[in-house]
Amino acid sequence: RTQHKLECLQNTMYSIQISRDSFKRQLSKTTGYCEELVKEQEKLLSEKNELLSLLEEREKENKNIQTLGDNIALRMNTLKSQLK
Repeated sequence: RTQHKLECLQNTMYSIQISRDSFKRQLSKTTGYCEELVKEQEKLLSEKNELLSLLEEREKENKNIQTLGDNIALRMNTLKSQLK
């Protein structure tokens, strides 16, 4: 009877060890996947910031071009007025 109980406990313990090892593997895979997601998110954030910086630079260039165009148009109108 004691022998049977011991065998049952050993089987239960073996089953628990297998389950624990399985959970450890799953946790390891999940942790690795989460780390990959974090790296990807950091990469995307870096790319986003770079694109925002380029956009801001482009908007400044466009504003400068618009100002230059406005100045040229104003000078042209001034010259036309002087020619009349």
